[in-house]
Amino acid sequence: MEREHEPSSVDPKRTLSDQSSRILDAIEDLHDMEREKRTRPISTPGFHRLAEEITEKSREVFRIAAEQERTGDESPRGEETIEDIDRARQSDPA
Repeated sequence: MEREHEPSSVDPKRTLSDQSSRILDAIEDLHDMEREKRTRPISTPGFHRLAEEITEKSREVFRIAAEQERTGDESPRGEETIEDIDRARQSDPA
């Protein structure tokens, strides 16, 4: 089960970066599932199973987006972007 709020000791910039990555991953999953659903005969069990999975994944995207919006609202304003944060994390060996 996903947490709605991260602990206050977590850097909100990292949280925003993580949430952004989760959204992008979920959207990629949605794309793949929708492509697969397009190949299934309409109204078959496989078609309906994929449609249900797509609906649940779409809801997940909205949940993460709402979390990210709250995190952004609670974060101090700055000049860094999420891309800047990701690059700094990738170059940090820790």
